[in-house]
Amino acid sequence: MKPCPPPCQEESSSESEKASFLFSDAVGLAACNETMIVSVAVQNSNIDGTPRPVAIRACKAEFTSRYDAFTPQEDVAAICSTPNHRIIQASISMGELSSPNGNNKFVTGHLLEAGKQLLNSLGAKKPSCTDNFLSFGYSQSSVIGLFGGLELHQHGVPAEVLNKFLEHAREKSISKPTLVQLCNEGERGADYAVGIIAVSSQDFSLAQDAVKAWADGRCVSADTNNNPGWTAVTIRVPEIARDSRNTTSTQPSQEVSDSGDAAHIWGKSRLAARATCKTQTVKANDGCASVAERCGISQADLKKYNPASNFCSTLVPGQVVCCSSGQLPDKIPPANSDGTCKTVSVIAGDGCTSLASKCKLAAADFTALHPDKNFCSSLAVGQPVCCTRGKLPDLKPKPGH
Repeated sequence: MKPCPPPCQEESSSESEKASFLFSDAVGLAACNETMIVSVAVQNSNIDGTPRPVAIRACKAEFTSRYDAFTPQEDVAAICSTPNHRIIQASISMGELSSPNGNNKFVTGHLLEAGKQLLNSLGAKKPSCTDNFLSFGYSQSSVIGLFGGLELHQHGVPAEVLNKFLEHAREKSISKPTLVQLCNEGERGADYAVGIIAVSSQDFSLAQDAVKAWADGRCVSADTNNNPGWTAVTIRVPEIARDSRNTTSTQPSQEVSDSGDAAHIWGKSRLAARATCKTQTVKANDGCASVAERCGISQADLKKYNPASNFCSTLVPGQVVCCSSGQLPDKIPPANSDGTCKTVSVIAGDGCTSLASKCKLAAADFTALHPDKNFCSSLAVGQPVCCTRGKLPDLKPKPGH
């Protein structure tokens, strides 16, 4: 087997050739002395916390110049649906980390080469309206990880910050674990975050953990030399919704469901169940600010209607939240007329998180349908799972059929 994977520009679509640049762990990467672009799933556990097999995919980076697959337009607030009409200055912090494997330094030149190829590969990727950007550059002694929230990627902010960091690394000859980050800004979530981490190739797991933290909407704590105002960038964000008690507050979006009729009907009975609330569904990497903006209420009101103490830090895609007083409606679809559930089949690589997404269910709702504590760890390819209430249909062949 060749120690280095094929070039990124020559990746084949055939499954057999894809397998040639899959690595089961980071040890295999060290055998290649070329610069590589590396991708790995940072969400490496199932919904119940059990570990998932980790496969590292890499290609040899031979980007000779920066690509321009997409050019940000300064006069366009957003290419996606979020109304980013407010322009603000946001501070980016820098700090150093302790190596879990001791004082693992790296060669500055290796960092710069990995970073340059990562920057060039970023330019070859058009921004997504559903997925944040995360990738790693690997060059001999150094690894550099980049996370770019989709709301900032569409305006070129991750590339701007990465370019500035590489200039700084060259000037200061950086050779110790270092990170820069814009995270949890105004509780807007991962969509508005940027993070860069440079470490020794022996500390690849440290880079993965940092990128995972940013993808989860969290920040990474620097151990030493923390500079909260390393630089500043201009970003676009949604307008702040005024308090709902103000008559000029932003109106709820059309996605908010109106349950006023239900509230009127149930309000007639002293023993009736509490009325259902108006709702919003959490999108990937949402923070409280973006959810409140879509609800058309202030963050204070959002927390009042969803009183869990850790509400803002535990949002998950697909989760339904209250935008008004009342209780959450049951979002799990009903069973089929014959009492069976609608199903999807498990495919290779599936876990409970991906299955919940395929079912278009919040993680908690999917778990409610499959309460067995061993369910997520015992999934098998081809296994049908319920996406609605009801029991699994009997798929055994019937006599005479």
